[in-house]
Amino acid sequence: PVAGRNNSLSFGCQASDRSNMSYTNPNPGKPACRAPRSDPTHFVQYGDHVQAQHGRAPTFAMRTGGGYVFASGTPAREKELEERVVQLEKELTEVTSERNVLIVDLRDEQRRCDDARSARNAAVEQVQYHVNQHRLMEEKYLDALGALENTRKDSSSTLENHIIRSEAEKSTLSAKLETARQENDALKTKLREEMQLGEVKCNNLRDLILQLKQEKQESSEKHELVSNERSKLSVHLEQAHARAGVAESKVAELEVKVVSREQDISALKSKVAQEEEKVRALKESLKELQGTARDLTAKTAAKIALEREYRSVSDALAVAAKEEAGLLARLAELNRQIEALKSSNQATESMLRVAEQERDKLGFRLSETTAKLEAAEKLKAQLGDSYKTSTEEHGDTQRKLSTAVVRGDALERQLESAKEETAKAQAKNLHLAEAMQGVQAQLEEARASAASRVSALEAHLQEKVAQLVESQATNTSLEQRVLDLVAQVEARKNEVSSERAARHELAADYASTRKLLDATNSSGSELQK
Repeated sequence: PVAGRNNSLSFGCQASDRSNMSYTNPNPGKPACRAPRSDPTHFVQYGDHVQAQHGRAPTFAMRTGGGYVFASGTPAREKELEERVVQLEKELTEVTSERNVLIVDLRDEQRRCDDARSARNAAVEQVQYHVNQHRLMEEKYLDALGALENTRKDSSSTLENHIIRSEAEKSTLSAKLETARQENDALKTKLREEMQLGEVKCNNLRDLILQLKQEKQESSEKHELVSNERSKLSVHLEQAHARAGVAESKVAELEVKVVSREQDISALKSKVAQEEEKVRALKESLKELQGTARDLTAKTAAKIALEREYRSVSDALAVAAKEEAGLLARLAELNRQIEALKSSNQATESMLRVAEQERDKLGFRLSETTAKLEAAEKLKAQLGDSYKTSTEEHGDTQRKLSTAVVRGDALERQLESAKEETAKAQAKNLHLAEAMQGVQAQLEEARASAASRVSALEAHLQEKVAQLVESQATNTSLEQRVLDLVAQVEARKNEVSSERAARHELAADYASTRKLLDATNSSGSELQK
């Protein structure tokens, strides 16, 4: 091709076979012919045999870029032609070296394109894997949410049934307490009346005993007087004796009366003792009633504490639902009441739809990167075609080689930028997948902790209700339980504050992930431009 610029030389060839090149039909300006090989870019190599025809003997044969140029001339021009041959060989060596470098660069670009394609395929597989994992996590979340809803409904119905039973028991115990109070009042009234009657009888007996003692004392005094009068007045002995007999009979009657009165007093004392026993029994029954009243008061206080604990459990359930909404990255806020979990499901579905949209955006960016890689491959193929065309058209070889070098550099820069963008997209995709996995893991953990706390609180409430129905605890134990419940509430507040802090951290992570997604979108749009 170099010699082709010098039209003073007449040359040409016929590619009959590689071992026998015939010099025929000289035609200035045409390049040397190619050998019939499988490689279309292969030219006749140096050292191939050339056979002269038409009586012309070639004076020399020189290699030009892989081909032969056969020239005919006189021995006088041999020196000039040898110098020209040396110069042309130097130029051809430079062109050949540039061509080999370009071929090596094109092969390197081919390997880079293959690496980029494999990396793109790996990124697409990884994104598909993360999408599948995200769908699995979504299904698990929906299952766990349904289980939580069922658990909440069961616990709510159980607590309502326990509260209804507690109200019924409270009304029954209130009626029993009122009946016991009425009976106690009636017994107190009857006892008070009997005690008054006993006091009256005792006073009457005491007066009667005093009267009998006075009569006995008087009779003894009279007996002494009678004995004195009998010793002194013997005349009136019979009268005195009669009087003494009468007096003794009276004394005997009085003694009989005294004995009967003493028996009556002992009977009254035994009756008083029996009444006192009844009074003590009534006092004991009164104490029992007072204990029952205290138990009822304690049970009422326990019921109030249980109602407070039920309200705290309801608040805890509402807080747990709100924290679940916060863990879903501020896309939906759940209501504090447990009955509004369906709205939280809708908010969760909206969040999952947003995540799917982001996943679709990422897939679109990956498709854009794939399209860019395919465009780069097409450009490389076009460059290969251009290179083939440039090797075939020897007249424009130098210009096309420079153009191919420029295009190769541009393609290399474009491929490097595409590889960097692909690596950035893969890194951002991995970061997004890790962030989503972290969000799902924290969401599952928070949901599991909330479910465990709900189940623990329900078990605790059931135990409290059973204790309220079956046991009779003292005020001290109830106060201790209230203190324990307050401690549990404080612990729950601490857990809620820690979970709120974790929720804020998760929101910050989501914001950073959102920024990364926005940066990926901007870089994808720039790469698309």
